Amino acid sequence: MPLEEMRAELDRLVVGNELWDERVVVLQVTDAVGAVVRVRVLVSAKDGPTLFDLRCHVREGLVVWLQREHPTALPKVRNEGVAGPDVAPPRRPAAVDDGVRPTGAQAGLFTGSEQARERSRAFTGPSEAELAERARLDEESREQPLA
Repeated sequence: MPLEEMRAELDRLVVGNELWDERVVVLQVTDAVGAVVRVRVLVSAKDGPTLFDLRCHVREGLVVWLQREHPTALPKVRNEGVAGPDVAPPRRPAAVDDGVRPTGAQAGLFTGSEQARERSRAFTGPSEAELAERARLDEESREQPLA
């Protein structure tokens, strides 16, 4: 797998995306054993629901990119004894229409609806006092000489 090309695709997927908070975008190889290379992608967003959506977007985008540009880099798995096409797929439960689902580009995301905004308010992050205390501790640790 061409890692530098994959990093460039990750940047293309994240830079300019309204879900990304511009703090973290990293691609790392965390394992390479036998025929498997495990890649970890880290991105950041303003809150948990937004991060979930961004991670899904990035994951889907990288899979599509691999399928299109480097299909041989994808794992091949052979399943024997799997039911054939004459077996009906499992049925999905009918969706409940509560009238608050987002539409268009936001459909299917945790962000964009009033419910999502309510959830987001619960994940506001550290208070101004906590941030000030962290900054003070960081400054103190920089002032102390290394042993």
